[in-house]
Amino acid sequence: MKKLKVKIFSFIFGFSAYAAEPLVDAQWLGNNLNNSKIFILDIRNIIDQGSYDTFIKGHIPGSIHSHYLQDKWRTTVDGIIEQLPPIKHLEQLIGNLGIGNKNHVIIVYGGANSTDFGSAARVYWTFKTLGHDKVSILNGGHKGWEYQGFKIQIGDHSPRPVKFIAKFNDKYFANAGDVIKAIENNSIGLVDSRPADYFVGVKKKTKL
Repeated sequence: MKKLKVKIFSFIFGFSAYAAEPLVDAQWLGNNLNNSKIFILDIRNIIDQGSYDTFIKGHIPGSIHSHYLQDKWRTTVDGIIEQLPPIKHLEQLIGNLGIGNKNHVIIVYGGANSTDFGSAARVYWTFKTLGHDKVSILNGGHKGWEYQGFKIQIGDHSPRPVKFIAKFNDKYFANAGDVIKAIENNSIGLVDSRPADYFVGVKKKTKL
């Protein structure tokens, strides 16, 4: 009996430790499809040649679709793009998708090109900023899942709205003032992840 308890504890502890990782692989997700705490969020959109129609034609079993661009995971504030939307909007968006505070959210992006991972990273950051640490990204995205031969489901999968309560965590959030202060104090390293043309000023993004 004692050995059985140890094995059960090890399984639960192992799951919790893995769940905290930023990335999960297709094999892990395949093994956890029937876990009621797992919520698979498919965010495919025009960036990765995806859409809601693409989702209907084939998706990971049990997943729910949220169009990354149309559902306003980002917004424009005072003419400045890519800003964090109001917390109330995000609470409503996430809750209406059926995501509760106890869910471990797995974010699925297209996996079609080198830039669409950015959509998943943005949604990941949003959840962390809202105080929801149980969130991971599917490594390789939907393409990776398909490539490894895992089951694909067709048709719609309508969400069941629930209550999602955010607890804003400024650990993951910085405004312009914070960045300026960090530069002046030389207290932190800054990494610009934009494409080179944007970094050197050849191109400028003006809209979402």
